[in-house]
Amino acid sequence: MTRLIKRYDNRKLYDTQTSKTVTLSEMAEMIRQNDEVQVIDSEGKDITNKVLAQIFFQENLETKQLFLNKFFLQGLIQE
Repeated sequence: MTRLIKRYDNRKLYDTQTSKTVTLSEMAEMIRQNDEVQVIDSEGKDITNKVLAQIFFQENLETKQLFLNKFFLQGLIQE
């Protein structure tokens, strides 16, 4: 079952399953526990990929374990 997370205009994330706000770190933990998540904005647009990228970069930059080549990053952006 997919957990639906709503992101409101104030940028707060709301887990519809638990009826509570969640942080990006809490979402990362859900994913580590093999929960599937879908994130939608206030208009119903699917923004899951955007939020997952935020989580990835936030966690890797904080731990300074992100060693991605400039050309690799440019290629990702071009895609």
